[in-house]
Amino acid sequence: MISLSEYEVFSAIDLRGMIPVMASALRAYSDKKVWVPERVRVEYSPPETTLLLTSASSETLNLTVVKSLTVLKTNPQKGIAAIQGELTAYVRETGTRARISMQSTQY
Repeated sequence: MISLSEYEVFSAIDLRGMIPVMASALRAYSDKKVWVPERVRVEYSPPETTLLLTSASSETLNLTVVKSLTVLKTNPQKGIAAIQGELTAYVRETGTRARISMQSTQY
């Protein structure tokens, strides 16, 4: 498995080049070629914490992707990023992890 940091991902991706990719993804979603269920949002208090879970699946790509994020507004005061997250892709055919994984933190 390959794990990429946020810096490595943004260094490797041409963000302007992502515009046609996103347009294609939105067309695929509109044409029901990609399945994206509703997000799950869980609020915890105290402290003010939000857990966000979402997934998507594509027969064309043979992938199912799961993304999880936590948002904790008080983390920056502790020197920790407020947003912590991970994206993991699985091969639909076998359920095994694909060689794609990304961990991200954002202040």
